[in-house]
Amino acid sequence: MTRKQWLAAALIMAVATGMALSPVMAGEGHDKHDKEGVRKQCSKGECKRNKAEKREKFYQELGVSDEQKASLKASKEAFKEQNAGKFEAMKVKREQLKAMREAGQGDSDEAKALKEELKAEKQAMHQQHEANMKAVLTPEQFEKWQTKQAERKTKWEAKKQERKQRKQDKAPAEN
Repeated sequence: MTRKQWLAAALIMAVATGMALSPVMAGEGHDKHDKEGVRKQCSKGECKRNKAEKREKFYQELGVSDEQKASLKASKEAFKEQNAGKFEAMKVKREQLKAMREAGQGDSDEAKALKEELKAEKQAMHQQHEANMKAVLTPEQFEKWQTKQAERKTKWEAKKQERKQRKQDKAPAEN
């Protein structure tokens, strides 16, 4: 091969590698753990597929009909459109809060007020979502949904405590 051919081949390999890694490098998707606990990056499409599979499994557990699925999907889309501005405002507030924490002002009165605002907005959105679910599901399905939500919250709280504990365990080793 001539020098030009080698350079062209190297350029093609570099571009191909860059294209293959671009979803990972661009931050699309998120970290996940496989069954062995190894951390991996999942693509955006893979994440959507996993969410769809989980949602379908959840619907089967609740016994949701096709009409209810369509109604829930429409309700979800309307909720997103209706609250798009709120989502963006909450994102800005979370970024402000993060900046305050990084600046060492996480315990200031302003930061506490911002946390409370976010908590109240999140609670209001949760109540709106719950009302939408109650309007579509039968009383039995809604009760089962609430039970599942409580189980998920308990599991999430346990994981949160575990992360907090790991962080505390690491802190003395770093000093």
